[in-house]
Amino acid sequence: MEIQEYVPYLSVDDGPKAVEFYSRVFDTEPWVLLNMPDGRVMHCEFRIGNTRLFLSDELPEHGGTPSPKTLGSTAVAIHIYVTDCDNLTEDMANNGAEVLMQPADMFWGVRFARVRDPFGHEWGIATQIQEISPEEIKSVVSKMFESEEQQWRSNIREKSAGSCKPRYSNRLNSMSKKQRLQHSLGEKWRIRAKTRNPDRDVGIRCYDAAGEWDGEYRLA
Repeated sequence: MEIQEYVPYLSVDDGPKAVEFYSRVFDTEPWVLLNMPDGRVMHCEFRIGNTRLFLSDELPEHGGTPSPKTLGSTAVAIHIYVTDCDNLTEDMANNGAEVLMQPADMFWGVRFARVRDPFGHEWGIATQIQEISPEEIKSVVSKMFESEEQQWRSNIREKSAGSCKPRYSNRLNSMSKKQRLQHSLGEKWRIRAKTRNPDRDVGIRCYDAAGEWDGEYRLA
């Protein structure tokens, strides 16, 4: 079997407004638009270059897919390549979309932005600016992780472990390292990362109640 095309099919909470929005930002009219008797969109198809985009209202009485507005979130981002990332990002913003990430040149060779449209769908907008091989991309990512690991270890050395040292008792000795650290820090603190190996003296990340990172600690 050969897959010939992937077509995103968007479910929206206001089909007519969505048709207007996508018509404006993609500068095209629907190739086909079918409406329900009450005016909701049963099916809309856009043809944009050599790609297609479908959308419809939720239509729950017909088993339709809930929209991001109904779900309160979305689990899918639509990633598109265009000739001008900045221009499309600006057009979407001018038509009511929220820019989640401003256009920026990325290490994998594209200029990239993230946008959430007025109907809750998230878009990754990219313009290819440089061809980079998979091996080069992997090398850059590896160096990024190495730098992060070095910073992590540096933070561990700089932090005093005194404030995290547990007050040992029979009960504390029976706790896991994470539980003992939590006990020592008190309810003000939350621990986001478990030890990589419970039998080793390793760093644990500590966060305050507001989610601010307090630092890295070692717990013997």
